[in-house]
Amino acid sequence: VCALAAGAIGALVGNPADLSLVRMTSDSVLPEALRKNYAGIGDCMRRIVKQDGILGLWRGAGMTVTRCMALNLGQLASADQARDVMANMGLKRDGTACILGGSIVGGFVGAGFSMPFDYVKSAMQSMQPNALGQLPYRNAVHCVTQTVAKHGPGRLYAGFVPYFFRQVMWLSYSLSLSPIFALRSKKTRKVPGEATK
Repeated sequence: VCALAAGAIGALVGNPADLSLVRMTSDSVLPEALRKNYAGIGDCMRRIVKQDGILGLWRGAGMTVTRCMALNLGQLASADQARDVMANMGLKRDGTACILGGSIVGGFVGAGFSMPFDYVKSAMQSMQPNALGQLPYRNAVHCVTQTVAKHGPGRLYAGFVPYFFRQVMWLSYSLSLSPIFALRSKKTRKVPGEATK
């Protein structure tokens, strides 16, 4: 529940920046005549608000929230379970082997859970209207059905390998730091009847 809530809250707060990143990235590959040539993230956000209103900064937020919830649920739960299994085999739970093993398992499961949502999120956020002013996708379900019909289900997992390695690196870093923060929190926690150190 905590992983799901953290993913949802983080996604809602970060959606304007994520949307701007997607827009700026997709703008760089458009033909010269169609580019908007954003000066930076601030300029991108300003133009989105001008064109779509303040709520335009949360376009695709539903998919962003779903993607982050799926990612957190998949990677954190599986990484923790993998570390428990390795610890039961005699390895130190906070040791390098358990952290790396948990990161690999968590990265793989998290990527598998979240990649389709990530693909749809990026497609929804970067879509541009055609000459008639029509957008290519009506909603997330339409995006999925059109993508699978044209390219097959494997398209939803395009770029899986770099996405997987990115999650492994993030989890390795996160799991390495978590014991440090846990120990610090334990030391600074107030105990009834004891003076705060």
